[in-house]
Amino acid sequence: MQRIILFLITPLSVLSLVQQSSAELQATNRSLEPTRISEKIKIDGRLTENAWSKATFVSDFLQTDPDEGQPGTEITRAAVLYDDEAIYIGFSCLDSEPGKIVKTLSIRDDWTSTDKVQVEIDSYHDHLTAYFFEVNAAGVLRDAYRSSDYDYDMSWNSVWEGDASVGPDGWSAELRIPFSCVRFTDSDDMTWGLNLGRWIIRKQEYDIWNFKPQSVSGDVAHFGHLEHIRGVKPARHLEILPYGVSSRSTEARSLSNPDGLDMDANVGVDLKYGLSSNLTVDASVNPDFGQVESDPAVINLSTYETFYEEKRPFFIEGARSFDTDFTLFYSRRIGRRPATEPDDLDYYIQRPKFTTILGAAKLTGKTRSGWELGFLDAVTEREHASYVDNSGIQQRITAEEPANYHVSRIKKEFKSGSSVGFMGTAVHQLAVYPVYSGGLDWNLFFKKRDYEFE
Repeated sequence: MQRIILFLITPLSVLSLVQQSSAELQATNRSLEPTRISEKIKIDGRLTENAWSKATFVSDFLQTDPDEGQPGTEITRAAVLYDDEAIYIGFSCLDSEPGKIVKTLSIRDDWTSTDKVQVEIDSYHDHLTAYFFEVNAAGVLRDAYRSSDYDYDMSWNSVWEGDASVGPDGWSAELRIPFSCVRFTDSDDMTWGLNLGRWIIRKQEYDIWNFKPQSVSGDVAHFGHLEHIRGVKPARHLEILPYGVSSRSTEARSLSNPDGLDMDANVGVDLKYGLSSNLTVDASVNPDFGQVESDPAVINLSTYETFYEEKRPFFIEGARSFDTDFTLFYSRRIGRRPATEPDDLDYYIQRPKFTTILGAAKLTGKTRSGWELGFLDAVTEREHASYVDNSGIQQRITAEEPANYHVSRIKKEFKSGSSVGFMGTAVHQLAVYPVYSGGLDWNLFFKKRDYEFE
C-alpha cells in the first residue's frame, strides 16, 4: 500500500491527505439471516441445543493475517439465533491439533495472547460505530465500543453472557447479547452490520467472515449484513442503582487525628431510563467514587495535572458521545477533591476527600437521521475544611464553592463515513469568573475513502 501524507497545521485545523493505491484483493459483501427461536439457550460454550442444528452456519472465513485473502488454515463455523430478548452467536472452531489450543485465564477485559472469537455489531447500521464482543477459549470476556470507525473505547462495559468449551476436535463458544446492550433504530425489519473473527494464536492467524483487504481504508463500513431481524422492540427500561459506602481506617495518632481513626460514610443513587431505542437519560445523586477498581498510585512532580480514567458508572455511560480528538471535557474534574489550600496552614482537622455532586443528568444517543447528541449538566455542593493555622488557631474555610457544569455535543454523521461535530462546555462557580470553551471537528472522506480531510 502506497501512502502520501501531507500535514498542514494552522490555528484552526489539521489537514491529513491520504492516497492509497488500488487494492488487488477485493472486499467481500456477505449477508446472513439469523434464525428466530423460542427454545431457551444455555450459555455453556456447547452448541448442543436443537436450535443450533436448525441454524444457518457460515464457514468461509478468510485470513487477514498472515496470508491475506487466503482461506483459514482451520475450519471455523458460526451461526446467529435470536428471540425477543437477545441475539445468540455460536462458533465451532475445529482444530487439527486441539492439544495446542491456547486458553489463557485472565480477568475480564484483559488482552491476552490466546485463541479467541470476536463479534462486532453495527446495530445503527451507520457504517461508523460498532459494539465489540470477545470470548477466548477459557471463557474470558472482553467488550468495547467502536466509534469513528477505528477508535475502541475499552472502558465500555455491558451485561452479556459468553462461554467456551474445548473438545477433541477443537473448541466452541456461545454468546448471548441482550438487545438492551446495544442501541438501534426501531424497525419491523432491521438490517445490522456484522463481522465475525477468530484468532489462532499459535499461528498468529486472524480469520474473518466478511473479508476486507488491509489496503482498503475503513473497517466498520466493510462489515457484512445481518438481515431480516424481525419483531424486536427495544425496551424502554428503567434501571435504579442505589449504593451505600462506609469506611474505617486507622493511622498513627497526631494533632490532626488524636484518636488515629478516620471513619466515613456515603450514599447515593444512579438512574437510567430509555426514552427510545436511540436516546437514553441518565441521572445521578451523589455518584459513587468507591469503585472496585481504584486509581493507580502516581507521584506527579510536574506542573501538569494527572489524568485518571473515569470509573463512575454515571459518567462512563454514553461517554463516547463527548469524545473529540482535542479533549475539551474531562469528567473527573466534576466532583474533584477541593483545590483550595490556605496559606497559613499548619495541619488539617477535617478536609473533604471530594466535592459532593448534588445532582447530575445526561442525555445521550443518536437519531435516525444520523445526529449524535450528548448533553450533560451537574451541580456540586459547597465544601468546607477545618484546620489549625501557624499561630495555633483553629480556622474554618470554604474549600470549594458550589458550581454548575454543562457540556453539549452535537455531531452529524453521513453515510459516506464523514462527520461534522460541535462541542461546547461551560463552568459557573460562585465567586469565580465563568469559563466557556468550544470547538468544531470534522472528518471528511472523498473518492471512496481514499482521501481524508480531518
